[in-house]
Amino acid sequence: MSAGARRGRRGAEAIEFALVAPVFITLVVGMMDVAWLYWTETSLDVSTHIGCRAGALVDPGVGETDLATVLSVTEAALVEAMTSHGLPGCDERCEATVAPFGARPGRALTCEVSYTYTPLIGFAFGDLTLSSTQIVRMEWQRI
Repeated sequence: MSAGARRGRRGAEAIEFALVAPVFITLVVGMMDVAWLYWTETSLDVSTHIGCRAGALVDPGVGETDLATVLSVTEAALVEAMTSHGLPGCDERCEATVAPFGARPGRALTCEVSYTYTPLIGFAFGDLTLSSTQIVRMEWQRI
């Protein structure tokens, strides 16, 4: 290319970059927000399952006299699992409900957690309420 032709293109790359960069940055930031949302949702599901499973392994006692221990173990395991997965434990942003249901031999433990999601950047989403429900069959089915 001759020197005169090059002079006519001077600054064209800068203008092209100025037109494409905002679109590219918007896409990247949006992908980061969506990835953070899915990571948080998956961590919440896994933590809920771990907590519910820990409670389902505890013996409720004959006639379910020790059901309070099952519920407290479940809640403690849930908070520990949330903390280990990078989510703050059930503080003011989280609400957990643990309850047994069903009749023997299919007695199960239901764990429901609602979590207020705070976005990483806030570009694609605002604050959302995520929820996770897990049902785990209790291992001890005493009469």
